[in-house]
Amino acid sequence: MKHIGPRTPAYRRRERAVTVLGYADTMFNSYQLTLFVKELAETAARNEREEEVVTVLREAAQDAINRHGYLWFSGD
Repeated sequence: MKHIGPRTPAYRRRERAVTVLGYADTMFNSYQLTLFVKELAETAARNEREEEVVTVLREAAQDAINRHGYLWFSGD
């Protein structure tokens, strides 16, 4: 399987509303989280583990939205 990362043309062609940086901290506000939840809904999990990760992310994002808070991803 070919890696698709920020420097590959395939990655740049994908239209994403939000991006989590792998080597830096990323924080989303409530508005950005609504976009993130929509993207997660369109994400096709390839296996059970990925489905579990998407579910946990969706629940965390929805919880932050409900609390008018933020969701922080710690890179590195």
